[in-house]
Amino acid sequence: MESIESQLEYIGRTTGLGVSLNLVRPESVAWIKKYAGDQVQYIDRTTKEGIRQIILAGHEEGLTIPEQTKRIKELIGLHPKQVDRLRAFEESMGPGADKAVERYANRLLRTRAETIALTETHTAANEGQRAANAGAVERGILDPGKYERSWLVTDDDRLCPVCDGLDGARAELPSGDFDRGGGRGPPKHPRCRCCEIIVPRR
Repeated sequence: MESIESQLEYIGRTTGLGVSLNLVRPESVAWIKKYAGDQVQYIDRTTKEGIRQIILAGHEEGLTIPEQTKRIKELIGLHPKQVDRLRAFEESMGPGADKAVERYANRLLRTRAETIALTETHTAANEGQRAANAGAVERGILDPGKYERSWLVTDDDRLCPVCDGLDGARAELPSGDFDRGGGRGPPKHPRCRCCEIIVPRR
C-alpha cells in the first residue's frame, strides 16, 4: 500500500497542480481565526478563544500537537461522559484509591485535550484546502470539467469502518457534497485523519 505522501506526489505529477502536504496556508489560518473551537462542547466563550489561539499558534508558529494538547488541557475540564466514566472507575476501586483515581482523571483530561488539538488542526487543514481549491476554480486555474475532489483515507489498522466506506468517494468542484454520505468533506468525526485531494474526473 502506497503512503499518502507517495499518492499525493503522483497526483501532483499527473495533474500538474503541485499538491503539497504543507498545512500552513493562509486559508487554514483564516478558518482558524473565525471558526476554531466552535464545535467543542461544554466550554465557555473564553475557553473557546483560548483554544483558537493555541490552534493558531500550531499553524503559524509550529506548535506541535503534544504542545497544543498540554496548553489546551490547562483550559478545559472533563466532558460529561468522561465524568461518568471517572465516577464508575472510582466506585470500582473502592476507598483508598485516590491516587489511582487522580491518574485516571488526568489521563481522561489529556485524551480530551489531544482530541481537540488533533480535530481542530485537521479540520483547519481540510477547510483551508477547500478554500484554496475554490479560489483556484474562481481564478480559472482549476477546471471543474477536468478535475473533481476525492476522499483519501489513512489506510492502516486505525482506519474506522465509517471512513473506510468513504475511501475514494467523489465530489464536484468547488464545493459539492461527497457521495456515499460524505457530506461536504473530511474530517468525518473527532480524530478523523482523512483528507480530500484533487483527481482527474472519471
